[in-house]
Amino acid sequence: MCRSIEKGGKVLKETLLRGRIVRALAGYYDVAVEEEERETPPAGNARVPRRSFLRTRARGRLRELGVTPLVGDLALVQPTGDGEGVLHEVLPRKSELVRPPVANVDAVLVVATLRHPEVDLAYLDRLLVHVEHARLEAILFWNKVDLLDPSEREELAALAGVYRRAGYATFAGSVRTGEALPELRAHLAGKVLVLAGPSGVGKTSFLRALRPDLSFAVGDLSRKLGRGRHTTREVVLVDVGQGSWVADAPGFGALRLPDVEFPELGRLFPEIAGHAEGCRFRDCLHEREPGCAVRAAVERGEIARSRYTNYLAFLRELREMHAERY
Repeated sequence: MCRSIEKGGKVLKETLLRGRIVRALAGYYDVAVEEEERETPPAGNARVPRRSFLRTRARGRLRELGVTPLVGDLALVQPTGDGEGVLHEVLPRKSELVRPPVANVDAVLVVATLRHPEVDLAYLDRLLVHVEHARLEAILFWNKVDLLDPSEREELAALAGVYRRAGYATFAGSVRTGEALPELRAHLAGKVLVLAGPSGVGKTSFLRALRPDLSFAVGDLSRKLGRGRHTTREVVLVDVGQGSWVADAPGFGALRLPDVEFPELGRLFPEIAGHAEGCRFRDCLHEREPGCAVRAAVERGEIARSRYTNYLAFLRELREMHAERY
């Protein structure tokens, strides 16, 4: 890509490359610049572009403009030799997360398990509230189904149905056996995702299933750029093929509820929002108000009682948060 760049009052012709920021550390930005496609190992079942990595520093003008590059940003960079370069421009973002700091995210992939570890539905629903508040797609993957007995599989099928009926793309399978991974991979194609979920559910194993050479993908980046190994305290964006990128990132841990007004909380539960249109009162909070269509839907089994119970618990927590302001 050839761009005109203003420098010292003159316009010079320089070749700028388009790339994506895959890591940000101490004022340096590691940018993956696409070269040509290659095949992943056969187990990966996806084409992954061959990439060169540049360690860049942001051009001073970006700092003057108050632009802070983020992992996930598409950027224009100029190689300066020895694997280094200058980051000249950050292209317009379509979305931005604050925690973790990632740009251009399309969806959050929530990994959960019914057992090993035991599912915490309050934690799961809290994650989904944050995803809804960020106006991103939530994708739910139930892992480790190969460890379940027949009765537990039936229990998981019922629970997965709760979230599917709420409007979430829901998959149940196993990273170890590969069950449901082809269908999930097809759904992830072309998306930039953040990986979320509690410890022990298999998030790292999931990444390795999508990208069998993950140790190469992240470790080789560190070696090429002369940095230490990736830790969970930093954000790293991994290309998993089929146009998909996954952020292996901290930030979706113990989450405080988003600071919203009380009526907004119900809109962060899609199935509650859908039934709320039938409530007698416009500002109905779905507690004890007469003519509440949401409570009626719970009684009919159209809204899962577990989801409604967590909504009420979050509403109480939100009231406590608001009380702390004064």
